[in-house]
Amino acid sequence: MNQGAHQYFVPGQEIIVEGFSIEVRRMKEIFSAFGSEIFRPLATIVIPGAMAISTWFVVLVQRFPSFRNLVEANHTETTLLLVLASIASGLFVEDIGSRIESRVLDKKLSE
Repeated sequence: MNQGAHQYFVPGQEIIVEGFSIEVRRMKEIFSAFGSEIFRPLATIVIPGAMAISTWFVVLVQRFPSFRNLVEANHTETTLLLVLASIASGLFVEDIGSRIESRVLDKKLSE
């Protein structure tokens, strides 16, 4: 193949390069992981929960050296607890937001 010449391959086509057989496959959709099944809970629960606890976690780590040592010694356990705390606080924040929406904003919209 000349330099600068482009060759396009069709999915299902078999290509032989230096004695090796390569099958051309269709590239998977890159953004399929961000479908509504994954993105919506992530955007509505996990991210707000992580934002809610992040400041508290940083303050605790900076204020208490014994807590900092515990976090440094147990990375996996700390990560697990942070994820669980993020989910729990995210559910709490979502509940507060839905109560505000139903009790305050819906009444203002109906007027």
